[in-house]
Amino acid sequence: MKTLQEKKADKFDIGYRPVGRVAENPPRFSFMPEEGAKCYCLEIAQDVSFAQAESFHHLPLNFFTPDKIFPAGHYFWRYAVEEAGERKSEWSSVRQFEISGSEAQTPLPRRAQRYQNLPKQHPRLWMNPQRIQEIGGQVQKDQTSYGFDAFLRHGVEPYENQSFREAPPENPERWDPTKCHNAAWRSAYSYAQEALYKIKHLSIAGKLLEREEWLEKAKESLLDIAAWDPEGTTSEEYNDEAAFRVLRALAWGYDWLYERLSDDEKEKVRLALLHRGEQVYQRDVVKAKIHQTPYESHPVRSLSMVLIPCGIALLGDAPEAEDWLNYALEYLACLYSPWGGEDGGWAEGCAYWTTAMASVLEGLDLAWRYLGINLLKRPFFQHTGDFILQCYSPKQIHASFCDQSNLGEYPPLKTGFLMRHLAALTGNAKYQWYYEQMLPWDTEKFTAFYNYGWWNFYFDDFAFQCDWGKLEAQKPSAKPQIKWFHDVGWVAMHKDMADEENHITLLLKSSPYGCISHSHGDQNGFILHAYGEPMAIESGHYVAFGSDMHLKWRKQTKSTNNILIDDIGQYAGLDKRSQLDATGSILDAGQQDGVLYAKAEAAQAYRLTTPALKSYRRNIYFVDGAYFVIEDNVELTEERTLQWLLHSLRPFQLGENKAVMQGNAANMRVEFITGGMTLSQTDTFDKTIRPEELEGKAAQWHLCAQTVPAKQHRIVTLVVPEKHGEEKKILVSQENGTIRFLYKNEFQVKRE
Repeated sequence: MKTLQEKKADKFDIGYRPVGRVAENPPRFSFMPEEGAKCYCLEIAQDVSFAQAESFHHLPLNFFTPDKIFPAGHYFWRYAVEEAGERKSEWSSVRQFEISGSEAQTPLPRRAQRYQNLPKQHPRLWMNPQRIQEIGGQVQKDQTSYGFDAFLRHGVEPYENQSFREAPPENPERWDPTKCHNAAWRSAYSYAQEALYKIKHLSIAGKLLEREEWLEKAKESLLDIAAWDPEGTTSEEYNDEAAFRVLRALAWGYDWLYERLSDDEKEKVRLALLHRGEQVYQRDVVKAKIHQTPYESHPVRSLSMVLIPCGIALLGDAPEAEDWLNYALEYLACLYSPWGGEDGGWAEGCAYWTTAMASVLEGLDLAWRYLGINLLKRPFFQHTGDFILQCYSPKQIHASFCDQSNLGEYPPLKTGFLMRHLAALTGNAKYQWYYEQMLPWDTEKFTAFYNYGWWNFYFDDFAFQCDWGKLEAQKPSAKPQIKWFHDVGWVAMHKDMADEENHITLLLKSSPYGCISHSHGDQNGFILHAYGEPMAIESGHYVAFGSDMHLKWRKQTKSTNNILIDDIGQYAGLDKRSQLDATGSILDAGQQDGVLYAKAEAAQAYRLTTPALKSYRRNIYFVDGAYFVIEDNVELTEERTLQWLLHSLRPFQLGENKAVMQGNAANMRVEFITGGMTLSQTDTFDKTIRPEELEGKAAQWHLCAQTVPAKQHRIVTLVVPEKHGEEKKILVSQENGTIRFLYKNEFQVKRE
C-alpha cells in the first residue's frame, strides 16, 4: 500500500473538511489532492474502528458531496487512493464531525444517476418546448404580458440588424505595461455581449412570436461568431470576459436554434463550443487548480457562467459536456463559495458579489430547471441576501468596502434584481423591499460599462415575471440592529434602515481574507453614512483594476479610516501569499444594554510592514442610536507615532483635538477625547499616480490626527453624525482611565 502524502493545507488551500460541526447534511468532504491520483474512496462511520463503515468509491475529485442524508450523531471519516475499484494506498488520518439533525438537507445525486431520464429535445436552457408554447401563446395575445413589450424594445430591436461577421480587433497596447488598455478591453467584451444579446434574445423572441426573420438573423450571427478564431482576440487567454460571452452566445444559439441548424452547421457550432469550452476548462480548472487553491475570481465564476450552460446545451452531443457539468455542479455543491460561508458574506465586497451572483444564480437556475438539481437550498444562498441588505444599502453612496466600479453612485440596479431573485428563492420579503427601493433611479444607466457589457435589465425582468410573478415586500426594522458576518469579518450597524433621511450606518471590516483579490489593506477600517450623506468613506476613485489609483491608493491603508504607524500601513502589495497573511479578525460583536458594539484586532495585517506592532485593537460602540465611540489600543515594542486617518468628500474644520465635516444636510463631529493629537488635512492623493487618472475627478479630503511617539497608544474618539440644526449634547468626563459619556443614557469606556 502506498503511503499518502496528506499534504498540510495552508491558507491558500481548501483543507480537510468536515471537522467539528457541519452546516449541511450531508456534510461536504474535501482534502488535499494526492500527486498522480486519479480516483479516491472514502469511508464514513460512527465508530472509530470503521467496522460498519459506509463506503463511497470511484471519486474522481478531491472533494465530494454524498447523495444521502445522515442521521444525527458523531461520525468519523477517512479517505484513500483507489484504482479500478481497489484501494491502493493506506487510509488517511481519521477526522471527526457532528450532525445535529437540524442542518439544511442538500444532497447531490451521484454521477451514475445524475443525467438519467432527461428530455433530449431542445431548448433546454431556461424554457423547454412546452413552456415556449405556453408563454408564446400569452405574449402573442398580449405583448404587455410579463413585460415582454419592454424586452422587445430594449433587448431585441436594438440588435436586430447588428452584424457580427468580424471579431473584435486586436489591441496593440495589450501587452504594454506602461499603457492603460481598459477601454479596448471593455469594448471587446461589450461587443461580445451584444452578440450574445442578438443570438439569445432574437432566438427567444423569434420562437415565442414565431418570427422567422428573427430566427434567421440569430442563426446568421451564431454561425458568424462560430467562425471567429478561438485563439484570437476573444480567446480565454487574450480577453477572458469576451471569451465567456462568446461561449454563452454559442450555447444559447446551439440550444435554441438546434432544429434550424443543418448537420454541418451543428458541427461547426459544436466544434467552436468544444474548442473554446476546453480553453476555459483547461485554464480555469486544470491550470488554476481551484479545487486546491480556490481564491481565484474569474475561474470560479466561469463554472456557472460558462461550463453549466455550455454543458447543458451539448449534453448528449459531446462527452466533454458531461465532464464540464460534473465538475461545475460538484464544485458548486461542495466548495462554493471560497469567498464566504454559511453566513452568506462575500470577501471580495458587494460590487463583486453582484458580478458573481449574477453568474451563479443564472447557472444554478438553469441546472435546476433542466437537470432537476437544486443547489440553491444551500445555507450560503439562503443567507447571502443578508450581506447585501446590511452592507450595501440601496440609497447610499461611498458606503461599502473593496473594489467598486460604481463609486459615488448608488448600488447598481443589477444588485436589486438579484435581491428580488433571492427573495423568490428564500421567501425573505426584506430582499424584495431592497429591490423596490432601487427601481426609481437607475433606469437611465443601462449604458454604464458595468451594466451594458454585463446584462440587459429588460430581459431580466421578462424572465423573472415568467418564472416567479409578483412578490410582497417588508420593510426592515427601524430599531438599532447589528449583523456580524463571521465568515468574512464584516460587521454592520444600522438605525432606521428603511428611512434614509434618518438612517445611520456604520460598517467595520477586519477580515480573515486579508487584502487578497478585490479586498484592500483596510483591516479594522470603518465607513460611516448618516442622514442620506456619506460621512467617513474609503477614499479614491474608480479608474480600473490594476490602475495607479487602484494599486497606489485605493488598495492601501492610507485610503481608509484606519491608522498608520510612522506613516506606514498594512501590507497591500501583489504577493498573494502575503495578501492572505495580512489578516484581521472580529473578536466579538453584539448588543448589550442598548449599545451596539464590535471589537476587532488587526496587528497581523501590519506584520510585514511594521514588525514592532504587537497589537492593534479597535472597539466601536454605537450608543443610544445617536453617536459612536471608537477606542483604539495599540501596543508596540518600540516608540512610534500613529496617524489616525479619516476621509470625507468635504473639507474638515479643524480645532484643538476636534474636527467637523459639514455636509449638505448633516455634519460629522469628531472629538479626540484622550487628547494630545496634532490635526492636519489634505485634498491630494498619492503624487505618483498618473495625472491622467485624476483628470476630472472630484476632490476628497483626508484628515490625519497624529500622536507623539510611544510604545503604547490609547485613542478614544467621539464621532457624532448630526442633522443641520441638531446638536447632540453629549457630556464627557474622565477618571482613572474610565471615560463616561452621557446623552440619553450613561455609557462607560474603561481602560483594558
